[in-house]
Amino acid sequence: MKYSLASLVSLAALSGVQSHAVMQTPVPRGTGPKQVERCGAIVTAVLQRDLAGPIENAMSAADANYKCNAYLCRGYQYEDNEDNVHAVKAGDVLTFHIDLVAGHHPGYANVSVVDLASNKIIGDELVSWANWPDSTSGPPRNDS
Repeated sequence: MKYSLASLVSLAALSGVQSHAVMQTPVPRGTGPKQVERCGAIVTAVLQRDLAGPIENAMSAADANYKCNAYLCRGYQYEDNEDNVHAVKAGDVLTFHIDLVAGHHPGYANVSVVDLASNKIIGDELVSWANWPDSTSGPPRNDS
């Protein structure tokens, strides 16, 4: 099977008061005409203006053209990212790098497998952090 590595590794920083991070490698999904079509030009522009910004900022700008799920991979669409598709199989280890842009306030994060056809998460999260990163103590992390 082929999956987009960017869709396999979906880091979710969900709230305006939580940590904000941007995946750098593997190359994550990006914006394109399908995202504009499904999410609307305004939502897409707000999300692009600040790649680590809270998704709620874009939701407050949503209009009748919003027909996507910005909370799943920031609304990025497979059709805009076909060049990022790689073959992976169960048991493969995917190493990725996250740029923690605003690390002074921790928040929820997860890594999930996404079914590209339905744009929905498959099964349970592979790993999640209820409070990531916590600059003082935080949960045990496997990011050495």
